[in-house]
Amino acid sequence: MTVVNGMTFGGPTVFDDLLLENLKNASGEPISRAELKFRESIMIWSAAGFGFLSGTFADKFGVKPIMLSGLLLFSSLYFIFVDVETLTDIYLIYLGFGPCLIFVGSLTNVILISKWFTKNRALGLGIMAAGSQYWLSLLNSILCMANELYGLEISHLLKCFYSFNHDRHSTFFTS
Repeated sequence: MTVVNGMTFGGPTVFDDLLLENLKNASGEPISRAELKFRESIMIWSAAGFGFLSGTFADKFGVKPIMLSGLLLFSSLYFIFVDVETLTDIYLIYLGFGPCLIFVGSLTNVILISKWFTKNRALGLGIMAAGSQYWLSLLNSILCMANELYGLEISHLLKCFYSFNHDRHSTFFTS
């Protein structure tokens, strides 16, 4: 959850200036920051739409297949993110990030916490939220360093492989 939330909400803002510059170079026209930031609205609406499906799938198939499919989608989208040339490309990627937020993020983790903690569920949810926020606070610094060392494209590829590897191991502990 922390990786997906961090790499969709907090992390990409580190690259906004570079994305705007790359989009300007590709299209020849400047893109406003407001146009770029519309991506988050698309992601949230997409997540809301997929929330209903995720609950249905969790009841039918369990949490693990949903999390793994969300991770595969997330890693694939970050792999594609390297080659964005238009604002539409970014909007489509963020449309795909919506289901990732639900499949790997909040809904599935609330289900897992409810199964693991028979008593003190609120404490379990609080620990999960605190851990997620802690990771978000570190992620921006890590992404800035990766960007300075390797550049935008390599940083996105590193995030793609890290996110899949990290969360693939995390889903081992799900039931």
